[in-house]
Amino acid sequence: MGLLLLAALACEAADVQLRRSGTATIPRDDPGDDIVMMRLDDLELELAHLDPQRDIDPDEIANARLTKVRLEVLKPSGADLSFADSIELFAEAPGLERVRVAHRDGFPPGTRTINFDLDEVDLAAYVAASEVTLVALVNGEAPADDVDVSAAADIDIGVTVRGACNNR
Repeated sequence: MGLLLLAALACEAADVQLRRSGTATIPRDDPGDDIVMMRLDDLELELAHLDPQRDIDPDEIANARLTKVRLEVLKPSGADLSFADSIELFAEAPGLERVRVAHRDGFPPGTRTINFDLDEVDLAAYVAASEVTLVALVNGEAPADDVDVSAAADIDIGVTVRGACNNR
């Protein structure tokens, strides 16, 4: 019994922090003959695609959660996010339901960088999946010009005691 306890203490569970990022373009309004502004109702953008975590066996993932998600306007230089009413982020993986992981509403003029409000979601099954995609759902008025954005997501993965021992 004492030997088992010593082994468990020597390989205490650990957290692994990952940062994944990606870029996307929010398309501009193309009014043609109409002057009506195009609505961005449920525009979906793939912001990041996570490859499987090769160093950790899926069975060794105890939990996973986002700790920070940031979105930043890259170009054009004068662009901001004021055209959007809301942006929601979803995680998708094969065989799993799409789940909302973060959101943000209302962007005053001049807002070029935001940190999302995080939803309390355990993403262990998504991180363990063969692939996971982070998708943004944008609602609001279309911008006058294409807006390039970058997103960065920080993910904290809790590894089981067995995983901590196997990955030492």
